[in-house]
Amino acid sequence: MSRVLTRLAIGLLLILLTVAPAMGYSDGPPTMVDGEEVVKVGCTCHGGGVPSSDTIVSVSGVPHAYAANASYVMTITVEHLSNSLAGFMLSSGGVGVFSWDEDANIRPEADSGEDKSSTNTSSAISHDSASDSGEWTFNWTALSADEGNITFWIAGNA
Repeated sequence: MSRVLTRLAIGLLLILLTVAPAMGYSDGPPTMVDGEEVVKVGCTCHGGGVPSSDTIVSVSGVPHAYAANASYVMTITVEHLSNSLAGFMLSSGGVGVFSWDEDANIRPEADSGEDKSSTNTSSAISHDSASDSGEWTFNWTALSADEGNITFWIAGNA
């Protein structure tokens, strides 16, 4: 009888180890993993964090130069050869403000402390839930012209 229980316990453990990585983070990707910013080192939510050349991440509408208080419409697209579900995280390093429509499937980063239903933030932004279109449109507004060079960091997952 104990041999059957041992096999059952090992079987359940293997199932749990297999299912856990597939669940990802239901509140969006975490801000930090192992002391590194996810948006800078890539998402480790799925696929063991192994980069894939099959995933293409692009952002359109990023200004080459910006004006004080001007708003720019940007679109993120995440594509994969065989997977239609996608997600992202984008940061401007806390410079300027991101804003989006309520139905845009975007939220402030999970660790920002902001409400998930917010429609603007100066923190990083991410997908609210995996998208089958792999496309998100939002605004970024510069606060002042003296913010200097701005670096946008993006990580995509499909």
